[in-house]
Amino acid sequence: VEASEAYARAKRVWAGVFGASFALFVASTVAISNNEAQGFWVDYARIALLVAPWLVVALMKQYRGVVLLSGARGGAPKSGQILLLLAIGAGMHGMISFHTLDHGSLLSAGAVLGLALFFALTRAIGNLGKNEGSFLFLLAAAFLFYGYGVAVAVNCRLDRGRVLSYSTNVTGKRERRGKSTSYFLRVGPWGPLPEGNEFQVGYLTYVRAREGDKLEMLLHRGALGARWFTFRGGASGASAR
Repeated sequence: VEASEAYARAKRVWAGVFGASFALFVASTVAISNNEAQGFWVDYARIALLVAPWLVVALMKQYRGVVLLSGARGGAPKSGQILLLLAIGAGMHGMISFHTLDHGSLLSAGAVLGLALFFALTRAIGNLGKNEGSFLFLLAAAFLFYGYGVAVAVNCRLDRGRVLSYSTNVTGKRERRGKSTSYFLRVGPWGPLPEGNEFQVGYLTYVRAREGDKLEMLLHRGALGARWFTFRGGASGASAR
């Protein structure tokens, strides 16, 4: 009876965790895909996305033997799917929300963090269920992507260093269509990029930008030593990451 009650309780808890994680993934994806998104909910969604995998692993340890990577006995949602969603979302956050120029230190820090999360997961799950070994390797790769996303966020969010300013012009723009549409600006030479560069922007910035618009490119040193940039100006006079 006690075992049945534990399974039922785990099923209810895990169903709630799955629902909250999916809602967080959707909210953070909306925030990430729109660089112009502002407000408390945006920052909350982004921060929660970075912390959530650790909370899920902690819950897995709490329900060890009941909750498995392939689900919980009694039909609870799969914990592995939850972790995969959150890890991919965090990695996307790092890739899309910030414009980074250096990646070496971020990849190293991300690998350490990802492996630490993977180690915590292996300690939490105990014995693997049937066919869970191969999925564990998939999660290991996803955790490395997660670690990179967190490293980028830390490098940029906690950066309090000196900022260098450079002037350049918009030389073109393009959109890339797929399951969703991404928007890019191309700019001329500035600072460390003598040939200019192309970077992703939000829809409003894309629509308002015109070839020849002047932009101020702001070069940041990065809390982890990885340079990144923001920009401001253009037809909208906007400032963006």
